This record gives sequence, structure tokens and C-alpha cells, in this order.
Amino acid sequence: MKKIIALLLSVVCVFSIVSCKDNGETDIIKAVNDKYAISAPTKIVTTSTHTIGNKTLNGTYTLVTGKIDGLIATVSEYSYEKFATVEEGAGDTETPFYTTVKGSKEFLENRGIRVDGGEWTDGFNFAPVAGDIAINITKDNVKDAKYENGVFTCVVANDKTVEVFGEGNAPAADVTVTVKDDGAVITGITLSYTIPATEDYPETVVVITTVYTYDLEQVTLVK
Repeated sequence: MKKIIALLLSVVCVFSIVSCKDNGETDIIKAVNDKYAISAPTKIVTTSTHTIGNKTLNGTYTLVTGKIDGLIATVSEYSYEKFATVEEGAGDTETPFYTTVKGSKEFLENRGIRVDGGEWTDGFNFAPVAGDIAINITKDNVKDAKYENGVFTCVVANDKTVEVFGEGNAPAADVTVTVKDDGAVITGITLSYTIPATEDYPETVVVITTVYTYDLEQVTLVK
């Protein structure tokens, strides 16, 4: 895999400063996309914080893929806090105003898939293959792209978030993106953004950090 070119050829810069900048961003973005294209992590750990007013709601998500007794297996688990509804007890002073949601999904070769420890049903391995973790970054849908010491940073404007992160994953705010690599594959990404306050809801600050690793993993099914 090609390494990031730290400096553009000075001859190019002589002809056009604008062209030099554009070519530099194109090279940086291409290099990051090339790493994404071959990245198939065996373990994914995501942590999130949603700070809403003076309350922070936390979340975790893990995915591990490997083998159990020689059989291919993948296990994902999640746990996150959210504001409780009235039905969940938000109106009860003895009940916290937030609740924790937990769940799991598992794949086991020759068994299929089960959700939340239920019955096994037919299904395919949902572990990421090469390129699955990629976000769609181009020269036209990000700004302020920079790369230094294995860290790529950029900003995705509010009107480009669907294009970059996909429908259903796009926040209604400008997103600061930090992508880390080890010179060959992507090792992590952090997304941070702020949703302004409204008359009915306080300002929300969101930080989502994901770490990718590529070791051989021994998987344990959810009890």
C-alpha cells in the first residue's frame, strides 16, 4: 500500500498554488480511501457520548469475529443509555430519567444467526469484509483535509453528511472527522459534532470513537 506523499513536487506548486492544494488534497484522500479498501478488522470497539445539557449518555458497541472450536463465529453486542419514556418510568421519581438499552447479535458457522440469545435461524456472517468500514470521502464532500503522522482530519459540512456517512447515519450538523492508520490499514475513527439548542431541547455534543484491530480472535458466544 502506498504511503501518503508528504510534500507535492515543487514544480507543480510553481505553476499554480490552487492546483497544488487541490492535488495535495486529492492525494491525501485517495491514500486514506486505499487503506479503507483493504481494511477488514477482526475487532471493532465503539464508544459514544451524547452530552445533552448537563447530562452525558454513554454507549458502547463491540464486534468480534474469529473462531469457536474451529467454526467461524461473529458476535456483536451493544449497550447505550437513552432518555426514558413515560412508559419506561420517566414520570416515576424513584426511576432514573434515562434507561439502558442492551442487545446482541451472533453468527456461528453451521448454526446461522441469533439475536439477543434467542433461537438460531438461517443467516450469513455479518463480519466486515475488506472495504465495509469505509466512509465515502471525496475532494468534493469534505473540507480542510489534512494528513500528518498517520492521522487524517477533515470536516464534513451539514449538507454533505448523508453523502459521506449514508442515509440514517448522518447527523444534522457539521462533523469533524479524525481517521487513524498504521501505514497500511485503518485503525480508528472519531466523529464529533454539536447540535444547537432549540426552545425545547438543550445543545447536544456528540463524540463517537471507534478502534479497529486485526488480530486473530477467539470468540465467546453471549451467555
